[in-house]
Amino acid sequence: MSFTKITDGDITSQGVQSKPNKLTGTAAQNKQAFDNLVSAVVKQKFNALIDELVAATAAAQLGVDTIGVGYEDYDNLQDVLEAIVAAMAGITQGSVADGSITAGKLATGAVTTGKIDDAAVTEAKLDTTTLDYETVNLSANQVRPIYVTNTVPTGASADGIYLVYEE
Repeated sequence: MSFTKITDGDITSQGVQSKPNKLTGTAAQNKQAFDNLVSAVVKQKFNALIDELVAATAAAQLGVDTIGVGYEDYDNLQDVLEAIVAAMAGITQGSVADGSITAGKLATGAVTTGKIDDAAVTEAKLDTTTLDYETVNLSANQVRPIYVTNTVPTGASADGIYLVYEE
């Protein structure tokens, strides 16, 4: 399939100029001589163009100008669309690089305990690998328990470390 133009030959063969200088037919025949260009050429070629434009292969026939870095070698819309889809798949299906999500990139209130699904953080999903104090060259009296809570409990142990957060 390819887009086709109305040619001079189409106009010459179907237009009123293809008729004698003095029309001698009936009124209907003479009107048809004037209408023939539109009905036989314009209508057919225009409808064919519409059919071509709605076809699945139309984008491959539509040219493109340079749209940006990385797309200079593409000369039709289909190739550009395929390249964009491939690039998006690489972005959306890739992994998030370690350390790329920082507090500065999150809107205030974007992550709260109320927004985290109960099953999102479980012991099974956490890295349970622990270091004992001897591995990091600490003595037993240098080790303190760490508690993560939203309030400091009454009667909290003085030897513990409490990380208190707000909800």
